[in-house]
Amino acid sequence: ELDPKQITGYLKGLVLAAEQQADQINGGFGEQNKFPLAPQLMVLLRTLEKQPDEALRKFLRLTLDQMTHHGLYDHVGGGFFRYTVDPGWETPHFEKMLYDNAQLAQIYLKAAKVLSHDPYLQIARETLDFMVRDMLGERPAMVASFSAVDDQNVEGGYYLFSDAQLIALLSDEERQVIKRLWRMRDAAPFEAGYLPMHGDNSTRIAQDLGSSREKIDALSGSAKTKLERARAKRVLPTDTKMLAGWNGLALASLAQAAGALKDPAYREAGQRIRDYLHSTLWKDQQLRRAVADGHAVGQVSLQDYAFVAYGLWNWAQLTGAPQDLEFLRAVIDQGWRRYYTGDGWRMTEASLLAGTQVVPTLTDGPMPSPSALLAQTTLELARHLGSAEMEQRALRALNTGVSQITRNPFWHATQIGALANSAVR
Repeated sequence: ELDPKQITGYLKGLVLAAEQQADQINGGFGEQNKFPLAPQLMVLLRTLEKQPDEALRKFLRLTLDQMTHHGLYDHVGGGFFRYTVDPGWETPHFEKMLYDNAQLAQIYLKAAKVLSHDPYLQIARETLDFMVRDMLGERPAMVASFSAVDDQNVEGGYYLFSDAQLIALLSDEERQVIKRLWRMRDAAPFEAGYLPMHGDNSTRIAQDLGSSREKIDALSGSAKTKLERARAKRVLPTDTKMLAGWNGLALASLAQAAGALKDPAYREAGQRIRDYLHSTLWKDQQLRRAVADGHAVGQVSLQDYAFVAYGLWNWAQLTGAPQDLEFLRAVIDQGWRRYYTGDGWRMTEASLLAGTQVVPTLTDGPMPSPSALLAQTTLELARHLGSAEMEQRALRALNTGVSQITRNPFWHATQIGALANSAVR
């Protein structure tokens, strides 16, 4: 096991690297377009939970607020778009991805606790409700994504409302309130209309209009319902593949929410995804990436095994069911057997071919490093089961690639988080 001083050094390096890339005005990282970078945000939240840091706390609050107040967040239907094309989070690329929403639901659940800010629970709930309602629906598992372009080939058309549509859909009172609440008073920023964004709060609107906050809340609630109904009649192209790995991330978020929010709907949705993973995608002791017409489609990868294992670990902690731990153990064992060589990791089984690169550790991207996440989940299961052999294998893998972690901590956040977690018993 690593010296605690080494782990402290890694965490300090990560926080410093994050500060160097941080946008202290708009939140988030970088100064061009803005991606959520969920893996880094999650590890920074966990770091803050263990070690108070006022500058980091302020930056995380700024970032999480900016992500929900502007164009990245869907204020009508819940959930997050993939990224914004500007540094101020105003103009989204309107695609919605399962992996983003699954991770961000977990982040806002965690942030509500770490930052002592209950409104984040509502963001987590709205995101999960969007996932369950729109991505799961009546299906056995969640779809991969919704297109940025609607059926009329209008980018964002599904989410935007023109002045004429607002007049047709809402009463004068509702429209007066919603235009202030969702920042719709200036000229529409998109050709197809307005994207709802965080504007004045109910108290301010009530003061300006000489009304009560209760009446303003009632009007905004009825207006939102009308816009939701209008939007539900629109058509949005969908990537209907139900991918193993991405549903593993969704299972983790549903399990965490079922535990934290005590909502039976999340547990029921999680059970459906768990059953789909086991009955449809797990066959002959191996995962399939997705299935169409009863046949496997796409090439399964380390990412699928790692994310499914992560989801099952969270699910098993919720249920305590022996069959969930047994399924988890089987997925973990196969993940190591198929993708780990002792010298490092392969992303795909096809890379058994001679000359294919084996890497000591994989970086984070829009999703966490699959090698780091599988090692972390393995370590947690090993300690739960009391398996010294499994624990040592996970620790050896986590301790590999130290030079890369030191050189580029920002893109190895999940591995650093896993190493920090390994020191906690």
